[in-house]
Amino acid sequence: MAGDLVAAMLDRPLDQVHVDVAFEVGGIGPAEVSAVKRDLEAAAAAQERAATGSRTLAAKLRAAGLSGRDVAEIMGVSPQRVSQLTNRRATTTRRIQPADPDPQS
Repeated sequence: MAGDLVAAMLDRPLDQVHVDVAFEVGGIGPAEVSAVKRDLEAAAAAQERAATGSRTLAAKLRAAGLSGRDVAEIMGVSPQRVSQLTNRRATTTRRIQPADPDPQS
């Protein structure tokens, strides 16, 4: 919308107009928002690696002949969690997604 206005005011085609909007609210600016978004993306990637690593480790330990209870003790989780990690039907993970900072777009 801002680009349309600038293009009209300058009498230029919209594809020749680039508008950057920066904001600051209560001393919080784009740099701080960007830093938090990067942290959220890194956390989501780390969560995915940890989930994959947990499933892989549990499966390897079970394949090596350890009981579910022994695997749980080694991994620091419950035996039920080991069962979930090694159950082929339950291998999907829920991903953490950062909230959309601009739900209007």
